[in-house]
Amino acid sequence: MSGSIQDTFFEECEELLEATDEGLTAIEGGDHNPEVVNAIFRAVHSIKGGAGAFGLDDLVAFAHRFETVFDEVRSNRLELDGKLVQLLLRSSDHLSALVEAARDGGQIDEAHHDTLLAALDEYTPDEEEDLTFEPMGLGGPAPMMDLGGLGGAPAAPQEETYRIRFQPLKEMYGTGNEPFFLFQALRDMGGLTVALDENELPGFDAMDMDESYLAWDLVLVTKEPRSVVEAVFEFVEGLCELSIAGDGDAEAEANALAALDAMFAAPPVPPAAGSADGEAAAAPFEPPGPRT
Repeated sequence: MSGSIQDTFFEECEELLEATDEGLTAIEGGDHNPEVVNAIFRAVHSIKGGAGAFGLDDLVAFAHRFETVFDEVRSNRLELDGKLVQLLLRSSDHLSALVEAARDGGQIDEAHHDTLLAALDEYTPDEEEDLTFEPMGLGGPAPMMDLGGLGGAPAAPQEETYRIRFQPLKEMYGTGNEPFFLFQALRDMGGLTVALDENELPGFDAMDMDESYLAWDLVLVTKEPRSVVEAVFEFVEGLCELSIAGDGDAEAEANALAALDAMFAAPPVPPAAGSADGEAAAAPFEPPGPRT
């Protein structure tokens, strides 16, 4: 694998792996600060996003399982006990081995790889829940609904729709990056619609094979925050024209504009009768007398 972008990716992986290891060591020592957990989640997610951009499927798949467990931890759905911490430490070591194998073209221990994946899967939620409903008879009392866990349960993340405009510059293709791998990383986050824009594509005789003419318009529906979506494009920053707009952004802007319109459209409120301002407004103007 060649190209400065790939080299940069592996250099950043070393820093991210070091941060992951330091965080896990702190957790092993009893520091369960949410900031430590979030930092590890972001580091593993950044590795996954970069690996997806280069088509490193084994690394992407393992990092995805790893970060999913940490997402359960940071959402307070999973407790960091001694057994889980040891699994995460082993997983961190294996993540490092996967990065090294991808960088150097080496092999990994497949049996160990599969064992760790199976162990991580024990801590991750099923992809689909069983939604089979039992019919309720009309003669008996209605079942009671247990609402006891609502008070302290964290709010489930809401889906957001992101509209992404992605247009690679010609320099991007010289680094070995392919848009497909970026789109694949986005697809793993939720529902993705991709539309090709070829309006700038010239006729064959006028085409310069070193130029970039294509662009893509994407619509992503996901529960991931904007920072996670943006992380997919970290390793092509400066090599493309990119815009990411969430539907929530437009709604917030519309609300702000509506509030401003209402503020300037509202008629001035007259002072109340009998108030100091009202008396001052009603009193005739008298010029001041000469100074003494």
